[in-house]
Amino acid sequence: MRKLMNFKVKGIQNRSRAGNIRLKLTKDPMPPCKESRASITAGDFKPSPPKEPPKRTASHPKFHKIKMLEQSSQPPPRNDSLSQAFKLVSSDDGRQKIEGLNIIQKLSVTKPQLLNSNLKDIKVAVNKEVSGIRLDVSLAAINCVKSLFSQLKSSMLDDLDECLMGLLLKAGKSTSTIMRKVDKALSTALESLTPECVLANFPTIALTNTNSAVRECAAKFFRLSVEQMGASHILWSAWEIKKKVLPVISTLVEDPIPEVRQHGLILLKNFRKHPSFLDIMVKYVSPENMAALRKIIFEEGVPKKTAPKEPWQSEAVWQLLNLSENLSEMSSFRDEIPGSLCGWS
Repeated sequence: MRKLMNFKVKGIQNRSRAGNIRLKLTKDPMPPCKESRASITAGDFKPSPPKEPPKRTASHPKFHKIKMLEQSSQPPPRNDSLSQAFKLVSSDDGRQKIEGLNIIQKLSVTKPQLLNSNLKDIKVAVNKEVSGIRLDVSLAAINCVKSLFSQLKSSMLDDLDECLMGLLLKAGKSTSTIMRKVDKALSTALESLTPECVLANFPTIALTNTNSAVRECAAKFFRLSVEQMGASHILWSAWEIKKKVLPVISTLVEDPIPEVRQHGLILLKNFRKHPSFLDIMVKYVSPENMAALRKIIFEEGVPKKTAPKEPWQSEAVWQLLNLSENLSEMSSFRDEIPGSLCGWS
């Protein structure tokens, strides 16, 4: 019995020693650290940039490049309505031609981007119908050109000289109805484009055409373009514009038809007001034309720039002076007006 009690006491002592050893081996827990307050800046609230998606590589890169090259070489796709318009315009029936031109005119308002991708083919087809023989088809084609100018604007700069030449040639072969339509189409082109672009692409060959109606229409359109740009602006512009405009003026003033010559004389009158007009004109006009131009300016009475007249300096005063028969009345009237203005000593 005594042995059993000793054995239990030893077991309890051994277990207590083992517990003390475990307590010594374990470290004391660290006290909690104080929270540090970091300064918050505005940059902390900025959103992070989006992650770029990984680039996808084709399974067959060489085949993919070849396919892309084939697609770029193909012409742009055409809409069904545009394809139908080309088909109708190319037919021999006049009604179908008018229907096709009307479709192109409607597409210029509703889908101008579609026409821009096929604009060269459209210009060729429409210009061909403008110069056609059928009156109703030509009217529809001229209206179509007018709509193209008003809607596409600067996209019509390519081959602009061909479009203008087709309209000008049609003016010399048609009735007054066609000529009015041509004038409206040309004025629309001048409103939609800048006068610099119109003058740079102006077909000067139309001014030397054998048909006087073509020359008259071309001279009128040329004069309107020059007046819109301004004489002083042209004389101080780039040499390309002066090289194209100034020789044309010298050609117009020598035209045998009065209806054509009057447009040149109007332009010459406006340009003559510029002080360095003749000095600039010599650089761009041949000596023969320059001699004829000087003759017109100084002998035929193209007026120079004069100071504005005073209110009392009217034509009635000069008529009274020239038509008065009584010298006494004339002398009394002479005392009222300064002699330097009347040319008296």
